[in-house]
Amino acid sequence: MSVVEKAVAWALSVADSPANGYDQTNRWGPDYDCSSFVISAFSQAGLPVREKGATYTGNMRPAFLAAGFRDVTGSVQKATGTGLQRGDVLLNIAYHTALHIGSGRLVQAAGNEKGGITGGKPGDQTGGEIGTAAYYDYPWDCILRYTGDDAGTEPDPGGTYTVQAGDTLSGIALRLLGDAQRYKELAALNKLADPSKIYPGQVLTLPGGGTETGKGEITLPVIREGDAGGAVLSLQLLLIHKWAISCGAAGADGEFGPDTAAAVRSFQTVRKLGVTGVVDAGTWQGLLG
Repeated sequence: MSVVEKAVAWALSVADSPANGYDQTNRWGPDYDCSSFVISAFSQAGLPVREKGATYTGNMRPAFLAAGFRDVTGSVQKATGTGLQRGDVLLNIAYHTALHIGSGRLVQAAGNEKGGITGGKPGDQTGGEIGTAAYYDYPWDCILRYTGDDAGTEPDPGGTYTVQAGDTLSGIALRLLGDAQRYKELAALNKLADPSKIYPGQVLTLPGGGTETGKGEITLPVIREGDAGGAVLSLQLLLIHKWAISCGAAGADGEFGPDTAAAVRSFQTVRKLGVTGVVDAGTWQGLLG
């Protein structure tokens, strides 16, 4: 088994185990935070990333590069994930990291049962403290790929997404393309006579690029209570990890429920924005600023 496959297999086994939860106080096992989780995955696979100095998101990039990784950010469309390969490390240097596992999905340590980063019980109390999710752009600062002698992975098919249970075409369009209305584009590209009829395991071809402005910046969708998907998960992770605002017991679960709405209103109050509970362009700008 290659280094990449060992790392991915270990990460998925930890995500599947109720004994492994999220915590920043005891973060090197059996509980992990986002960075110790990814660092440990490659340490378990035999790479000296910790020995090279990787201890948190802020020093992962140089340490991983020294251990045989290459920065491939320029070859990936971060908005959609096109160009990603299984085992790629997704890194926001200040706040978050995750591991891409192929087929438009990632695995990550997201948050404890309190919706925060410390003070939770050992182990996974919610079933999602460490888990998989559809790919989303956090936004990531860089994409790191292991290219050493034992990389041993095939490229993930660029520009495709494998339908998961519970997916809708509009939901996929929102998560991967930044605009739910682009479901029509997906339907036309994949020759779907009825956009409501998709099934788990179906491989969809994605159009090139997300919704972009003339400057190449991604236009983030307006989201509100009742929405779900990658944009909501990105919102929750920003609130929890960057702004230390709890999203409730469920934490970062990708569901925009009452607790997340309350967290958004708290953020808007602190930042002196319009307190609507709706995440519009101004709120996104504040969250990412």
